[in-house]
Amino acid sequence: MKIHIKASTAHCGLLSGLLSLAGVFQAAAQSNVTFAPAVNYPMLGTNASYVAIADLDGDGKADIAVTNQSDSRPNPNVSILRGAGNGSFQNIGSYGVGSGPLSVAVGDVNGDGKMDLAVGTHNSGAVAILLGNGSGGFAPSVFNFLSGGNVNDVKMGDFNNDGWLDLAVSDTWDSARRNTVRILLGNGTATFAPAVSYQATNPGIIVARLAVVDINHDGKLDLAIGSQNSGTVSTLLGNGNGTFGSPVLHSVGNNPVSVIAGDFDGDGNADIAASNNASSSVTILRGNGDGTFQAPIHSAAPGRPTAIASGDFNGDGRLDLAVTAELPDRVLILTGDGTGAFPARFSFIVGSAPVHVGAGDFNGDGKPDLAVANLGTHNASVLLNTTVFPDSAPIANAGADFSVNEGQAVALDGTGSSDPENDPLTYAWTQVPGGTAVTLTGANTASPTFTAPVVAPGGETLSFDLTVTANGKTSTDTVSVTVVNVNHPPVADAGADQSIAEGSPVALDGSASFDIDSDVFTHAWTQVSGPAVTLTGADTSGPTFTAPYAGTGGATGVVATLVFELLVDDGYPADAPASGYTFDNVRDRVTVEITNTNNLPIAAAGADQTVDENTAVVLDSSASSDPDSDTLTYAWTQTGGPAITLTGGATATPSFTAPFVSAGGADLTFSLTVDDGYGGTATDSVVIHVQNMNDPPLATAAQPTVALLWPPNHQMIAVGITGVSDPNNNATITITSVTQDEPTNGLGDGDTAVDAVISEDGTVLLRAERSGKGDGRVYRISFTASDLEGSSSGMVKVVVPHSVKKPAIDSSGTLYNSTN
Repeated sequence: MKIHIKASTAHCGLLSGLLSLAGVFQAAAQSNVTFAPAVNYPMLGTNASYVAIADLDGDGKADIAVTNQSDSRPNPNVSILRGAGNGSFQNIGSYGVGSGPLSVAVGDVNGDGKMDLAVGTHNSGAVAILLGNGSGGFAPSVFNFLSGGNVNDVKMGDFNNDGWLDLAVSDTWDSARRNTVRILLGNGTATFAPAVSYQATNPGIIVARLAVVDINHDGKLDLAIGSQNSGTVSTLLGNGNGTFGSPVLHSVGNNPVSVIAGDFDGDGNADIAASNNASSSVTILRGNGDGTFQAPIHSAAPGRPTAIASGDFNGDGRLDLAVTAELPDRVLILTGDGTGAFPARFSFIVGSAPVHVGAGDFNGDGKPDLAVANLGTHNASVLLNTTVFPDSAPIANAGADFSVNEGQAVALDGTGSSDPENDPLTYAWTQVPGGTAVTLTGANTASPTFTAPVVAPGGETLSFDLTVTANGKTSTDTVSVTVVNVNHPPVADAGADQSIAEGSPVALDGSASFDIDSDVFTHAWTQVSGPAVTLTGADTSGPTFTAPYAGTGGATGVVATLVFELLVDDGYPADAPASGYTFDNVRDRVTVEITNTNNLPIAAAGADQTVDENTAVVLDSSASSDPDSDTLTYAWTQTGGPAITLTGGATATPSFTAPFVSAGGADLTFSLTVDDGYGGTATDSVVIHVQNMNDPPLATAAQPTVALLWPPNHQMIAVGITGVSDPNNNATITITSVTQDEPTNGLGDGDTAVDAVISEDGTVLLRAERSGKGDGRVYRISFTASDLEGSSSGMVKVVVPHSVKKPAIDSSGTLYNSTN
């Protein structure tokens, strides 16, 4: 944390009767803090009241601006002491600023890069703005009057974070405003908005000097304000928009007329130091970093201290205090122990009535020197620090953190490193582990280089340690380099051009596409020209399609050209493309040439069919095709089933009549061959199932055509079968056997063998005879009735009675084969 050290002083009214005060403070002699005798520089005015140390002419050397209060004397002004860089100064002029200047702040209020002055004039109740010309000279004052104000102190700071310096002003003697601080917001043109007042402490308390510091680590400037008639210092937390919160009072010593900020206990938090005029002490309020403070630590500062500044005056790495004291005419050095206490004191003679002190390095030896405003002797004392510092460790300065774009050449800068004793430095840079490793060129120099690596979209921070060594002592500092991702468009590569035979599978190849940032990217393929095809996987790196048929069977060479475009997208908006990559690279095209070969035709004999017998059937090969659009010829042949006659067997749609089939039906198969005329043929087949539409014959009602043979004259009588039913009337009767219930021979006179003769026409000859002693004869005729759908069996009876009046009786005994 950087604490800006600001010197402050009491109002001159606190010093009335200063020269008549009696008593002399004698400090114990100490040898570890020494200063050369004061060199006093007369002012071109009277009653020097304040010193501000800054480089006013841009030569890199400290200069001093001194306000000359004058009171009732003429020439109230601000004088400029130009530093020579060796500890000496030249008074180069003074500038009128109004009556009673008590303070001066230095900063660039108009943004021209040159130091300007803001002078608080107590009697005029105004802040005078003097614009610098960059060479130590200033334009005439421009006054910002404060209604009813008596300006005691003025400080600069950017209180609303707009990049322009603003002013904080403490009022004193105006009874209506003696407990207020006023804020004037700057606009970068050296003009300021009207002052806005904020209560700085409790009613009745008169404010004194103020300090500007961030006491709660929120990046917003806060205020610490002393008082002239109480025992408190107040703090006001800034809101970052130019406004401030309510004051919080902190107990210190009596009449804390001057306050500064610094880290006096080394914990990284801002502390407040107050010089307590009435109690002859200094008080340290140790900050907790959140706007609150620990219990105060008091250290003696004899002689009624007026103003306070800080610096490491003895080179031990801890902040010390420089305090001007009314009694006697001395400046005190209080050495800090790093806890907030200041146990040792040293005093040095200056001019009469020292009222303000500032610290700076006037001769470039790395030690803080002092400048003191002497009200009584109208001059400024300069004291050069002659303390012999211990051989301190060098100060490593790796430079400010910064950002670069990926791929950019980067130079680290350790040239700000130094050694308090000006011993030679050696440098050693190393990369802190954890980030993308880079190669440092010149790692043992003050300014090594590397190339910023390619990083992810969120960027990456690389850290580097700089270790400097001087006279065997080292120190280390770290710099962080944020590498910003510069999104580069991906590079599309649609692959090499191809030559493919028509009808062949084709795979496009965008796998060589890449993204320099290693981002995941999408693929989008589109067809630009050529016969339209269907891309499968058009959102992948390798879509496929089938090469179209574009030529006839007799064509040769390239018959079609297809062009496809690949678009790759990483999903991020493109920034400045890296060298070699332009926005055109997100697209690429590939050409696919289609070459002709005589492609075989495709035979399509049509879908299998089921038809009824004795119906017209049409075969259909109209779905047959040729990829080359060649003209096809057709040749149909029957390869199975009951033979039929095809009509138009050389056409796409031949026909025939379905034959009669048996009960289970029959399958007719046909083969189709198509020919493109260029040697290409293809075959397909189709099955026609012919289903039977008839029922088999029924023999349950069968009767013989002659049921009774009479007279029994041994003659053969023809008998047929009748009564068999058949839906199609095409049943065939087959007599399978004839039996009788009497033997065929040996029954008496006239008995003749072979009583039945079966004919192929479905009839039988039966002999009209019977035994003269029996009860008559019964013939049993068994037959089948069949057609194409099936058959059925039956039996009919024919009788030869014993007599006409006595019918034959069917015997259930032995049956004899009538045909034997």
